[in-house]
Amino acid sequence: MTTFTARSDVRRPASAERPRRGFSVVELLVAMTISTMALAAVISTVTFVARSTIATSDYSDMDREARTGLELFARDVRMASDVVSFSEDAVTLQVVTSGGTMSVNYTFVPQTRIFYRAYGTASQRVLISNIENFRLSRYSIAIDPDTGQPEEAINHAETKQIQLELRAVRTGPAKAFASNNVVSARYILRNKNLD
Repeated sequence: MTTFTARSDVRRPASAERPRRGFSVVELLVAMTISTMALAAVISTVTFVARSTIATSDYSDMDREARTGLELFARDVRMASDVVSFSEDAVTLQVVTSGGTMSVNYTFVPQTRIFYRAYGTASQRVLISNIENFRLSRYSIAIDPDTGQPEEAINHAETKQIQLELRAVRTGPAKAFASNNVVSARYILRNKNLD
């Protein structure tokens, strides 16, 4: 009786072996091009997200700064009994306090681009920075019959309302451009008597 067993260690002849292949130059160039495009897309996305994050942070900072500054300005205007001085860049108010009256000065300095508050003899407090445009307006209690809006006041005696307009801007070498336009309500000098 003859038995046959299959041999697993049988080798193919050398002519039957498949040659080992590497990448061709064309395949390598195509792979590098696709990899470069994918890397460029990733870098572009990361840059966009970083700039958006910085711009959002700037908007948030400017909004917080403007809100805080306007709340303080509004409180002092509402408590004011009189306007001591006024221009488009500055206003000095006589503010009624529990201890009497005190001068409060609000000033925009174009050279430094800041809007600050000085209360009595205290040091200045920066309220809003990086301001591009700034304007204070004052209005009387009289209503213009054509527009139905309060008329602009021409002197301290008839000033009963004050409005603030500004544009704050943030830019930098690695930052996106961010701006914040603020137009306040017309704040009424509640403690001012008009004779």
